Amino acid sequence: MKKASTFRLHEDVQAGLDLISQLQHRPKNKLVNEAVAEYVTRHSMQTEEALHHALERLKAYQRTDPGFEQAIEAFVDAEVSHSKHEDPMEGEIAPSSGPVSDTLRQLIDA
Repeated sequence: MKKASTFRLHEDVQAGLDLISQLQHRPKNKLVNEAVAEYVTRHSMQTEEALHHALERLKAYQRTDPGFEQAIEAFVDAEVSHSKHEDPMEGEIAPSSGPVSDTLRQLIDA
């Protein structure tokens, strides 16, 4: 299914698109669709690789501190050492950061 979208292009990009469309006798819509599809594919792979790398780092950390005892101790120490300073978030529930944070939390807890 196709969906109409509106985008603003810089003048030089629009001029290049117009020229390529004329020279190749291909509709600009087709050229833009191909370019965006290529961009999404390339950046999706890069994002997936970055997430995989982050997950591997998290797993490696989890192996060094399986029960997160060291992390919890460091957190408690930081809370105690900064308790003399006023915490603007004290007593407030922090909102979830979104689906990526939720997924990472699930993976860490697994």
